[in-house]
Amino acid sequence: MAITADHCTVNIKPGSTVKFAPAAEEGQEPYGGWFIDKKFASSDPVDGSIPDVAVLVIRPQDGKRIADLTGGGLQIHPGLAAGEVVRGSFIGYPGPSPYNGLRQSICIGDYTYHPDRGRGAISRVSDQTECWVGGGSSGGPYLAFADGVPKIITVLNSNGGSRISDVVPDLIEQADAWAQSEYNLDSTPPVVPTPIPDTGSLGGGAGS
Repeated sequence: MAITADHCTVNIKPGSTVKFAPAAEEGQEPYGGWFIDKKFASSDPVDGSIPDVAVLVIRPQDGKRIADLTGGGLQIHPGLAAGEVVRGSFIGYPGPSPYNGLRQSICIGDYTYHPDRGRGAISRVSDQTECWVGGGSSGGPYLAFADGVPKIITVLNSNGGSRISDVVPDLIEQADAWAQSEYNLDSTPPVVPTPIPDTGSLGGGAGS
């Protein structure tokens, strides 16, 4: 499975050719391209709007799951309280130069929960400005290392991210049940790679 913004999934249909290429960089796809067979999204309002998040089911190849190659085990960060601050990394593939949708940008900042902002409820603290990365980064994750484990705070839409902790655990359960049935998978968990904490912005020009 993978996670992204729901508005990035409009072309995902059964039998389509939409693929996910993990760790792609400058046109290179070290893990290849993997077909996305199904998405799960929620219609339950959070903070007054439908959360912009979707869980994707990725088709196995040659008897292997994508996590068998890339590692897996990313968790969803517990819901933030208003005023609670976490250090996070926003990761995306910006469209504008010098990234051109082919290079990854990572921005580091402090994030909190703004209850009045709907789909932008998870965003930078008020005295920080988010990196300007431009179109193409939608769906990228905001990661925090809590207790040494990488956890997803939210995924980007145009104004921050939705409070996904309210809906994603249920979406993951739905997606997992569908995948187990569709692909006849065993329940052996993939190997989880040892996380490496972020130390700074690697964005090649994007400020933090």
